[in-house]
Amino acid sequence: MPYFDDSYHTTAGAVNHTHKLETALRESFIKEGNSFSTLNVENVGDYRPGFITGYRESELEIPLFTHPIMIKNIGNVNYLITDLRYYIRKNNEVANLASTDMVEQNIKNRTEYNFAKTRAVLNLVWLNHGVDEMKNTLSFAGTVFSTWIAEAISKVYALDYSDQLKIQVLASFYYQSLFIDNRLIDEDTRQKMAIHTIKATRADAKFVFSIFDQIEAIDNISDFCKYVQKITENVRLQSFNFAMLLTMIRNSWYGINSKEIVSVALEHPPTWMAIVYTALSEKTYKTSMIYRIAERHGKNGSSNEFMKAFTGLVQTRLTHVGFESLSDHPALKDFK
Repeated sequence: MPYFDDSYHTTAGAVNHTHKLETALRESFIKEGNSFSTLNVENVGDYRPGFITGYRESELEIPLFTHPIMIKNIGNVNYLITDLRYYIRKNNEVANLASTDMVEQNIKNRTEYNFAKTRAVLNLVWLNHGVDEMKNTLSFAGTVFSTWIAEAISKVYALDYSDQLKIQVLASFYYQSLFIDNRLIDEDTRQKMAIHTIKATRADAKFVFSIFDQIEAIDNISDFCKYVQKITENVRLQSFNFAMLLTMIRNSWYGINSKEIVSVALEHPPTWMAIVYTALSEKTYKTSMIYRIAERHGKNGSSNEFMKAFTGLVQTRLTHVGFESLSDHPALKDFK
């Protein structure tokens, strides 16, 4: 299967019924003269940006929504639309205005606003043929992902190191497969995935290949959970499933709608990459499990490389940089 286009196509995101939301967004677009606020995000590509700020009268009928949503063929254009109303002060005096400067002056939660906008830009890169670029330049996020999953499961089930490493290797395969149509995972691709996994997990090559040889294809997070049972052969994990995994990881992140966001991140790399970046760049998240893992794995300089690559990827999609933290992080002081 192909990768997940947006968060609402993931297993966790699909529980949200979006028909009413999509209808309201289309109606707002028409009422505003066939336009959305772009907030100085690059308005080119197969998918264009749209931001809901609450400053337009037509937006009053739009339900609040958590994730950037992909909507095709609005005025013959495809859009990725993000709701920023959670993070912006309401101001009746600026109705029908949504300029970047006006929005910037009324942000009530800078950290979460930055995260939401960064996540939206990264999702645009994902949709606008940037999957390979993200996979190749932001691979550190995959290292953090596989460790995060393995440690979360191992802690709850009191697994030994061998089983934890098996899950970590499996999670590495799964994460990499999210960037690839599983029909295209041929032997050469598997070899490349294995090499990356050996480097990321520091597991023995024979050990990694023995696990990869047991995997046919992992289409989604539920398939991953089934493989956890199969590959560990641990009786404690006989009833392990997606619902249990959600319970384990939902407190790994915090903030507005944090549980919903981290849940879709299990299948949506742009969301996960934005989480890792924010964990490393914002003091608010220094006590999170994700930060601790990223900080531990990044001591060799790989986290700094990730931060620089991430910042470059986002900045090139902006006509005006509106993120304070993009340049404030110590790892980026030499980045131009």
